[in-house]
Amino acid sequence: MKHLTVLLLILVMALPTFGQGTPVLPYMTQYIRTLLDDVNKAAAWLTLGIGDTDGTLSGNSDTSISTEKAVKNYVDHFGGGVSPENIIWRDIRTDFSILRKGTSPPGEENSAIGASGNILAYNYAFNPAAGDEEVFFHVIMPSDIDDTYNVQFRVGWWPDSGWGSGNYRWVLEYLVRDIDDMYGPNVNRSAGTPTVVYIDETPLNATDLIESPFYDPNTIDANKNQVIFCRLFLDSSESSADDDAHLYYTMMQYASDTPGPTLGTQMQFENDDIMIFENGAVMVFESET
Repeated sequence: MKHLTVLLLILVMALPTFGQGTPVLPYMTQYIRTLLDDVNKAAAWLTLGIGDTDGTLSGNSDTSISTEKAVKNYVDHFGGGVSPENIIWRDIRTDFSILRKGTSPPGEENSAIGASGNILAYNYAFNPAAGDEEVFFHVIMPSDIDDTYNVQFRVGWWPDSGWGSGNYRWVLEYLVRDIDDMYGPNVNRSAGTPTVVYIDETPLNATDLIESPFYDPNTIDANKNQVIFCRLFLDSSESSADDDAHLYYTMMQYASDTPGPTLGTQMQFENDDIMIFENGAVMVFESET
């Protein structure tokens, strides 16, 4: 895969006031808020390994401007769903009714939603004690995928109301193939070795909907004009839960190369752009690819 390294050199200068008028509060990503928020910065430094447990940034005082090395380390290692770049993530959800049962099928059930019990959500119920119950589906990658980023897989589910203890292990076995190599009268469909990834989940209670993300290194390298063939099952040998898991949907999350809304009005930063904050702080952006 191609990886895009973006370096933000952030110069934060605490100014007591600003010359004329009221400074404009612009759109800020959560990444920027974390860097500027005194409450969160110690935790961020500790998580990233760029500071000591007391929140002191190595080589700098607590009041000094962050070094270029420290900021680059933050950018290079910041993980999860928040990014310093203007990345648009889109979802491809596959409802349980589109999933196809395998040889060892889960049961089809419904669960009451809401206090009245009048609304039902249909789902597949996977029994941890009944072997590796399985479902199958496939996802075709959209034409707007930014394939410099891997696809993330998630499972939306909840434990049975009778759950009291134990974990669930969801396992995804998948194979990525070019569309041209999978459709047609003279295609060898037997080629390719599937990849297996999994995630263990122990519910906090028997009522909450859980969305289990298969994060790095369990992401999927898929590009435009490719299809992901999937087998999802509950591993009974590695699951100790005392009741069913109810599968509601699966989801592929991909980065899009088409601009769109983020947390607010999207901004494209360029070299020497200056951002002024409400408290008078100034940020100067420099990018390097």
